Amino acid sequence: MWEIYHAKLVEIELMPPDMLSSTISEIDIDPGLENTARFALTYDKDSKTKTAIVEMFRDGDRLEMRKVASFLAPGRLIAAGPEHTVVAARSAESGATWRIRGSEKHSGDFAYSRSAYGDIERTALTFVNGQPHVVVQTASGLLAALQPGSDVPVWTRNEALAHAADMALLELLPPASSAEHAAQETDPSVQPSAVARFVLRWLATVQALGSWAASGFGIAGTHRPALAPTDGDHFGFRKLAVFGSATGAVTAVGSQDGAHAWSHHLAVGRAPVRIEHVFVARSGHVLGDAAPVVVAVGRGRNSTVVAAFDALTGNVLSRDVLPLVYTRAFELPAIDSASGLRVLGLAVDAPEPYLAVWPATSDAAHSVCTFGSPLFFELGDTAGSTAVRGYRVGCSNLAEAQLPAQLEWKFALPAGETLVGAARYENGAQHTALQGRVLADRSVLYKYLNPHLGMLATQHEQGIGVYLIDRVSGRLLHSVVHEHALVSRAHPFLATLSENRVIYQFWQGLPEGYVTAVIELFESDRPDTRDERTVVSSSDLRVPSIHSAAFVSPGPATVLGTTRTGSSITTRDVLFGLASGKLLALPDALLDPRRPMHAPTKDEQAEGLM
Repeated sequence: MWEIYHAKLVEIELMPPDMLSSTISEIDIDPGLENTARFALTYDKDSKTKTAIVEMFRDGDRLEMRKVASFLAPGRLIAAGPEHTVVAARSAESGATWRIRGSEKHSGDFAYSRSAYGDIERTALTFVNGQPHVVVQTASGLLAALQPGSDVPVWTRNEALAHAADMALLELLPPASSAEHAAQETDPSVQPSAVARFVLRWLATVQALGSWAASGFGIAGTHRPALAPTDGDHFGFRKLAVFGSATGAVTAVGSQDGAHAWSHHLAVGRAPVRIEHVFVARSGHVLGDAAPVVVAVGRGRNSTVVAAFDALTGNVLSRDVLPLVYTRAFELPAIDSASGLRVLGLAVDAPEPYLAVWPATSDAAHSVCTFGSPLFFELGDTAGSTAVRGYRVGCSNLAEAQLPAQLEWKFALPAGETLVGAARYENGAQHTALQGRVLADRSVLYKYLNPHLGMLATQHEQGIGVYLIDRVSGRLLHSVVHEHALVSRAHPFLATLSENRVIYQFWQGLPEGYVTAVIELFESDRPDTRDERTVVSSSDLRVPSIHSAAFVSPGPATVLGTTRTGSSITTRDVLFGLASGKLLALPDALLDPRRPMHAPTKDEQAEGLM
């Protein structure tokens, strides 16, 4: 309808009387109607901004317009129902005003933050027991049901997590940790004197005894205050999970029960930012007044948006729109001296590639060159590529926080092969408590622990090729071919790295179906043999010893990962995300390449092989 009649809207005879001599600033077509020309006109008249809901209709051969509803505010039409029932809303920073016009007039406000959830995008109008209800969907994915006469939604549901692209876990301190750190002298365990430790423990016992007696000798139980999602515990089980979504939403929830902590919507203008990475720039274990900080990195329109948040409150600490399009974002081994935040690197694949540093200050760039040099990164490890290039970061142009990069190596794939997958350690190598594997005779096979290990997967006519390379030198460490294997949108390639293991899943074709393969790297085949060098360079690496095996899987996974604990002492599990939404955890021993294909011997049983 708008395409047909838009040329005649400017004619005076079509305007309602009270809109004559007014200035139209916005025309918003009703998204809920297909065969009726109804729209919202935001106009200025008598130094006031008004919004009118206008219908266009025919009176015989004459085209007419009539005003159905209006209100004194800039607004937009968001839904319409039967017989002149109109819903209009005005999005504001602090809230949104909505109005319903029909046989009765209803208007009211509901609590809605555009900075937290974005603009209203879609609505649905329904009637419950004769009363109109409106369900709105926002740009970030929030669903809310509203009713007239109430400023509180009937219900809300945040669907932003359905579009999550990345997640970071924040370690939380126990509720009393700040007081404990402020007065560590009251902690018996840190007292050098045995007498002082005894006295403090005795006083603590007396205090606990008094509390127990006051509670009725424990009969009535002890009241424990409810913990907020941002409260930790003494064992480190409670964490804060911060998600970044493709809809522009940054959402923090408690890991214990999924309780919502805070949300924020990132946008450039009215276009949501497609968030791809979330980093912990300052952890919760920093003492003093410094709050933990998380950073979200996303893509705008020909720009990169980097926003820092107070991880406990969700307050925006900084928001930078950088005029660049990054290819990779990763943490750098440096701390910005001015802000105390971990420095991030944004690799830009330009005609002259460079590494942009965030915070975009000369101090941050200087910290990178002082503590993190030399730095390397690779480009071209995306699907469809035929070559991977490694770059060495230089230390010039510190003032603009854009460090030049020089080509160091190039890993060209064989003819007919294209890249279908890649994997590396997440944010550097994982902490490893056990440096080797103890055998039945008490000898040790030492793990090959290379923080720069990377995996490339390629597709060719014969099947799938898997390459293990060093990401600093580009040197090939190991390669294997899986014949008749296929990678497609229906059968993706999944991979993860954990300590000295590379685990990946692919489609082998019938009759095998899905296959999970494991490559385990050791420093030597001979027990008790290891590289004794204290300084190891990627330019002088020794070839690792390889143990590998493949296992038929009962079905496909949607995501692949491994568990990780604080000190990496607990045995790891391999995690498979299933299409049903469930999570399958397999013990590490079930995917051991050294598993026997026969009845295990006593020595193999002693090593935990089955």
